[in-house]
Amino acid sequence: MEKINPGSLNKSTFILEKDRSAARMMATRYLPGIEAGILQLHSLGIIHNDLNPSNVMITEDDTPVIIGFDSSSAPGTSLDKAKRTYGWFDPDMGVSRESNDLDALAELRVWLAGSSPEEFSIKGAK
Repeated sequence: MEKINPGSLNKSTFILEKDRSAARMMATRYLPGIEAGILQLHSLGIIHNDLNPSNVMITEDDTPVIIGFDSSSAPGTSLDKAKRTYGWFDPDMGVSRESNDLDALAELRVWLAGSSPEEFSIKGAK
């Protein structure tokens, strides 16, 4: 998050920030690695449940690494007590499902490459 959004702007403000558009577009190169990480977790029976910009680190060799597994669980697990990041998950989804991560990945795509807050699909903070 610090590399792409050092001002910690909210989703809507960030997507509308014109002077960051080049950096956002360049950062879309991280999306395939993030997706591969999520799919690897799913193949191991782990759902992250809190994928958001703060839970992706970039290594010195420019590789994205998913962190923050305190909300992770097996598919079908209740998320009633899970700590997730407001605006990056569907509050109506109370169960751990692969779609939770895939929906958050879609939000990351919009966050990095979108042009309007209306493109976000997850309810909550925009």
